[in-house]
Amino acid sequence: DVTRGREPSRETTNLCQLVHDAATRLSLPDQIRFTCTSDPDPFLIYADPIQLRQLFDNLIKNAVEALSGKGEIHVQAVREREIDTIRVLDSGPGIPPQQRDSIFELFYTTKARGTGLGLVICRQIVERHGGTLDLCESEASGACFRIRLPRVLPETSNIGRVPS
Repeated sequence: DVTRGREPSRETTNLCQLVHDAATRLSLPDQIRFTCTSDPDPFLIYADPIQLRQLFDNLIKNAVEALSGKGEIHVQAVREREIDTIRVLDSGPGIPPQQRDSIFELFYTTKARGTGLGLVICRQIVERHGGTLDLCESEASGACFRIRLPRVLPETSNIGRVPS
């Protein structure tokens, strides 16, 4: 995936359902409170659900590891003009300032058993969808990753149209 990413195969997808599925697959510990809120609800996007599943699997897994089994993870999605903004926030210790410039670098990791590929792959998935992924400031403690995706509408069929 890192060297040859696949173009998104887009379909209409319910974002919060996709995020909840990722949290369920990870079998979150009982002492981690997980929420997903969106405006509008349901939050439908036209994107590749398989790639977004990998994106949220990685981001939520990182949040769980940062929490060491106890805390909160919140995913919030809002529609802003032609951009959909999704934030993944956790109540963990956050990312130290000296590491913030490196976290998206290939093979950079602070984990004893990490590969340094997770956030690189996440960023590539978002970029293949025409968006951006960055670490943003959070009002509370913990990390906040912001995904900004341009709103893409499903392509309409050309059947029955008269060429101009």
